Amino acid sequence: MSDEFQVGAASVNISPDRPELLVVSGLHGPHAPARVMQGNELYADAMAVRAGGKTAVFATVDTGGHGYRREIPIRKAVAEKTGIDEKCVIVTSRHNHSQWAAALDEKNPQHVQARKVYNEKADQGMIDACVKAVGGLRRAEIAAGTATLTEPIGQNRRARFGHGGAMPGWGTGPIAVPGEKLAPQPGPDSTRIDFLAAREVGKTQPFAVLTSYATHVHLGATSTFNGEFPGGVRSAMAKRIPGVTVVYANSTGGDVDLHCVHPIPPGGWDARLRWYAESLELLGSRFADAVVGAMPKLRYFRPARIRHEYFSTEGQDERRTRLYIVNGVAMGDAAVVSIPAELFNELGLKIHAASPFKHLLLMGYNGSGRLGYVGTPLSYEQGGYEIARGPAPSPAEEQRMIDAKIENRTIGRARANTGMEIVEKVGQVLKRLA
Repeated sequence: MSDEFQVGAASVNISPDRPELLVVSGLHGPHAPARVMQGNELYADAMAVRAGGKTAVFATVDTGGHGYRREIPIRKAVAEKTGIDEKCVIVTSRHNHSQWAAALDEKNPQHVQARKVYNEKADQGMIDACVKAVGGLRRAEIAAGTATLTEPIGQNRRARFGHGGAMPGWGTGPIAVPGEKLAPQPGPDSTRIDFLAAREVGKTQPFAVLTSYATHVHLGATSTFNGEFPGGVRSAMAKRIPGVTVVYANSTGGDVDLHCVHPIPPGGWDARLRWYAESLELLGSRFADAVVGAMPKLRYFRPARIRHEYFSTEGQDERRTRLYIVNGVAMGDAAVVSIPAELFNELGLKIHAASPFKHLLLMGYNGSGRLGYVGTPLSYEQGGYEIARGPAPSPAEEQRMIDAKIENRTIGRARANTGMEIVEKVGQVLKRLA
């Protein structure tokens, strides 16, 4: 294989083959037979890069999450099939809630088997997308850019009370308890899109784009399996750049959502499906317009080599519960780093501010960590939905539960200092890459 700079890209459809035997369970939709939304199917997408004898692959997938025990076999399978370093296989989830499935009838073996086959298809789709991207490597050049949204997509969903507490403000806005005074939202909106564009040498249009944006991607409950907001981005980008492969990566949007931008209207499920399609078109177009609008300023180049750095808490302490991985690849003045969990947007902005690279793409939701939401230290004082979903007990109490073999969902969750610890570790990886 040539050592000159090459890029490959691939997409694999991971939609269920028997959706009528399943229900979409990620957003508590109707317990009714599901279907796949035509034109917004579920995908695994990958971009592979090679230079100086080293290959890395970046993949994102329409799953709600895949966990460490699922990711490691996927990475190993890709490495075995391609010969690349297993740690250079970077796979992250888009945190798609319209991918989660339950059997329509848990007592029906055919329905239970359909769910099992569907989950296996998702895992195999991640592997296949990575392998196809590596197999499709071709002479290319790459450019990094940052687009700034002028119309809103992801907005901070937390509302702050006058006394300092916080609550979620989904839908049409926060509803305050009578007598409470609402203060400004606690954190920033998401207006930044970082991206890499790859094109064949001698061509003008990119054939692959890797994007990084900070927001939850789900819009609302429907009875359909679908690609949610990234699917809208895929369609909008395809209209502007026919044939392009879009690898949509979630960044640090633990406190950012789409719901307040285009609120759900009243009415039944037919009205909700119409709203859903309109939302995909509206928000996907805003995203694509910003990215494509920033492309004329891009400066393409052909890196001579790829740098790679890997940090993990694996093996440091057999009883450690806060397992997480930070995995980074750099090319020239651009870096791509995968990170765990649902970090608040403010933590992502801190990483960007301290980064030694001109361009940085964060890929959230890698398979490591049971951390859940990871907020800023102040957010643990403010409280709210994200923080209340499982902050860890004190170190002493957590160790007591571990010693007693007590199963508790809060073991391993983030503490008030976990976010800043991850920010620091990402910064160290970036400094080593630079």
